[in-house]
Amino acid sequence: MGVMTVRAARTVARARRTRRTLLSAAVLIAATVGLAGPASASGPVLVTSGNLDISAERAVISWVDGQQHMLLQYDLQGRTESAEPAVVLIATPTAPELAIADPATMSAFVDASTPEIIEEEHWWPDLQTFRGGQDVPAWQRPEVSLAPAGNEVAPHAAGATAEQITAFYTGLGYELDELTVQALQTYTSAGWTISEITVDPGEESLDARSTPVVDLRFASPVAVAPVLLTVGGSLPMTVSTYVLGPERLDRTSMPSSAVVRFSGPVTAADDPLLTDWVAPFGGTAVMTVVDQSISQPAQITDDIYFGPSIFGPVEAGTEVVRVERIILGVPAGLVLVAGGMLVVAVAGVTISRLMQRGYRD
Repeated sequence: MGVMTVRAARTVARARRTRRTLLSAAVLIAATVGLAGPASASGPVLVTSGNLDISAERAVISWVDGQQHMLLQYDLQGRTESAEPAVVLIATPTAPELAIADPATMSAFVDASTPEIIEEEHWWPDLQTFRGGQDVPAWQRPEVSLAPAGNEVAPHAAGATAEQITAFYTGLGYELDELTVQALQTYTSAGWTISEITVDPGEESLDARSTPVVDLRFASPVAVAPVLLTVGGSLPMTVSTYVLGPERLDRTSMPSSAVVRFSGPVTAADDPLLTDWVAPFGGTAVMTVVDQSISQPAQITDDIYFGPSIFGPVEAGTEVVRVERIILGVPAGLVLVAGGMLVVAVAGVTISRLMQRGYRD
């Protein structure tokens, strides 16, 4: 018995659909002979070769009367040498409605809570320069966006077990690490649905690039940001949640590594793209943004849940962004000083020669 992925009706790639139709045989063969591509698995990002990992997750969450509307986007880093698409796994409490969303909508939420930027220019090297600069702010998104590939987004069949899902991807040449398999077992044993988004992994680069924004709608007893599948990741990551409600909603468990960046009203006046999102709250929603830095994803033990807060609003405030002034790959201050010294040296040599010539005359 195999796992067959339910594909979005509007776009179905024939070759990939055929592979899934033949899943019963493929899974049995792969499980028997142990076929697997030369890949290094990193959490929920599956590739047939190379390695891709999550460095950031952004989730917009609106929960009203047991129904959750969610936008989800990841930043990926790493390399892959295969022409096969990368697969990102997503877990939801119930079977979701899935679609690729307009990335401008995610930008609208980010912009509504972005602090005032103060640029701090650095012309001289310091310890931070030799450490490679500072971390990217949580609100800053990569300039490169990956394109959807093949069937884009699709849920696995209801009731699919972790073993079936693992065998399914193994049969297609993808590898899952042990921690990710354990997370799948936790989810599927609780009746959750596993979905996938397939993306073109892009060029071989270590630069971060973002996945398409996925729009998910599903029934849930509470507001939740599923993160347990990232437990198998190897990179430090940042999780940013943008939670909408009639009042401030905080994480039910707030670790010391989590910081409330913003909590305040948002309306369609901030951006027309927010109209449908704030409508369930009478046109004005309270958005609470929390950033968490996770140095070791293996320490993740549960998803993120949200509930009413006892605290008040938090303004976006300001954030200092370090701007390195570089000339030819070297801090500009050093280059300018070296250039000045060179000019002085050349001038000194020139004057000395002129003076010597004058003495001879």
